[in-house]
Amino acid sequence: MSKTHVVMIIPPQPIIGELEILMKKLNSRFNAAKALFYPPHITLKSLGKIEDENFKNVMIELADKVYDIDSFQLKMGNFRFFGSTPDYKGVYIPVERSPELLGLHNKLVKLLGKYDDGKDRSYKEMERYNPHLTLVGTDISDENLERAKKELSNVSYNYSFPVKKVTLIRHSQETEKPFFYHSTNFWFHEN
Repeated sequence: MSKTHVVMIIPPQPIIGELEILMKKLNSRFNAAKALFYPPHITLKSLGKIEDENFKNVMIELADKVYDIDSFQLKMGNFRFFGSTPDYKGVYIPVERSPELLGLHNKLVKLLGKYDDGKDRSYKEMERYNPHLTLVGTDISDENLERAKKELSNVSYNYSFPVKKVTLIRHSQETEKPFFYHSTNFWFHEN
């Protein structure tokens, strides 16, 4: 049976706790919920649906290649909004495009691309990669997105934390009830 897989950075405590509270407040205020299916995260590589036999290979490749990566500092801050199409709108916090983050993303795209489910992701990978942490997802209405822009444009949120691992999330489809996911951490070596 195939499940959907995503490699991501999950912020450490206490930042993840603060972001979870913020996400719950914003999604309640703006009548949305899709972003709450996942822990607060920055997507590095989406694999889509892959079969169980390839899942084992992905785990082996990550364990083998991620260990050699040096930890680095990640910075993100302030609210931004996207809203060009119904499938691509929401509220997010942009992440600084550091050489280390871009290098990690590019390495994972090249390493794991062979396991992709065939869906075209070129619009959001490599030089088009836009690192961010989604707070409110695509289920926000156009009216509530405009409200969010007015209310949040001048609010400042800034975070910085060391990235010492990546997490592979293996999850059910959002339409399945109950929604579930399983996560596995892959730690970098100590500097």
